[in-house]
Amino acid sequence: LVNAIVGHFPIRIESAYILNAPFIFKGMFSAISLLMPAKLRKRFHFVNDIEEVYKVIEKDLLLEEHGGKRVHDSTVWVSSQMERESNGSVCSLKECYEAV
Repeated sequence: LVNAIVGHFPIRIESAYILNAPFIFKGMFSAISLLMPAKLRKRFHFVNDIEEVYKVIEKDLLLEEHGGKRVHDSTVWVSSQMERESNGSVCSLKECYEAV
């Protein structure tokens, strides 16, 4: 699965910060990450304190539950995506996110 995604999935991961990951996830990720290119592997960061995230991501851009101002209602997002699917409109991930 990793080989199918890496280099073929149309999203560029600049960095990913994983907050308070369980120990078992870290172990699984370590094993799976061996299949990833080193360049991609270096973009994942495990952090235990939200303050570490604030150093790299503007606080207001985070969800309310993480101290930011962004509100996300997954029910509304899923409904909008279902509507797009039924009417045949296609959009980029950025456009889909901005439309909600």
